[in-house]
Amino acid sequence: MTENSYTNLYDAIELAYRRESYAQEHFYFSDLGKCFRMRILKRLNIPQYPMDNRGLRVCTMGNQIEKLVINALVKAKILRKAQIPIYFGEFSGRLDAEVIAYEDTRTIECKSIHSGGFHYMLEDEPPHRHYIYQVIGYGLFRGNKFVHLLYVSRDDLCYKEYILPVEKYKQEVVKDMLKLKHYWRKKVLPPAIPYDENLCAYCPFFHSEIKTTKNKAQANLKECKALKSVKAFKDKMKKEGLESAKPKPETKN
Repeated sequence: MTENSYTNLYDAIELAYRRESYAQEHFYFSDLGKCFRMRILKRLNIPQYPMDNRGLRVCTMGNQIEKLVINALVKAKILRKAQIPIYFGEFSGRLDAEVIAYEDTRTIECKSIHSGGFHYMLEDEPPHRHYIYQVIGYGLFRGNKFVHLLYVSRDDLCYKEYILPVEKYKQEVVKDMLKLKHYWRKKVLPPAIPYDENLCAYCPFFHSEIKTTKNKAQANLKECKALKSVKAFKDKMKKEGLESAKPKPETKN
């Protein structure tokens, strides 16, 4: 047996999806619109519960679907750039694609979701707020008048497109960014008030064993509200034996 051999295929596949967690140096565009408390704790690099292997596989599948979309834009001959790094003050991100269409340049953000959730969406149902804020944030930085948010069903690759006017959402997105910067500069722990309590089920700072998403979210939010300081979070994670994220490796010029 060689050093790269495994006792079973499952172990080999699981190992392939593991990844290092690095310290966060900026706020992320992908977190715009989410719970202020969660974003401040992430920026402070408070230890987090690692994402499980299923979650990592879902993220990898999302990346593959994103590549399919980008390839389609290439074939349509409208792709200007893909995977564009964005740095704007204390915020950073990487927008999926930028296209030349409708006589101007527009940002495209692709979000793959579970097929059950995709087909459950109503025809006139608006997209998730944090997805809107993310793509509008990119559009503000790139000077777009309109941006496109593309939902893709993971199982059958059905898609739904939202064309969003940047001016309509500009004020609330900028307000979100300024409020977050205020909490950061004042070193104040924001209140635990998510815009959608179901998102609390996926908070990286809590790990309830409850299976039902709604009940898990309620349990996590209750525990979160009970903690009144950053020190309380640090003590909690230390007790759990979790480690802080590693510094990012230096890149050579």
